[in-house]
Amino acid sequence: MTYAMIAFVVLIRFLLSLLAASLFERKGYGYGRFFLISFLLDPFTCFGLYLLMPRLRTRRTRGSKAGIALEGGEA
Repeated sequence: MTYAMIAFVVLIRFLLSLLAASLFERKGYGYGRFFLISFLLDPFTCFGLYLLMPRLRTRRTRGSKAGIALEGGEA
């Protein structure tokens, strides 16, 4: 393999790792941790993990009375 081909493969891995890390960040996981895992292991393996791992933080609208009541605040 030539140096240009190696650089191309590393660039593709880098871009796919950025995508995988941003998907995990949306689920509530650390961006840097999953970027490193994806870059060193395999981005496609991390996409499979993305489908299997649960969401850490729930999405709710800010200031909603139902969300505040669920957290133990006033209703």
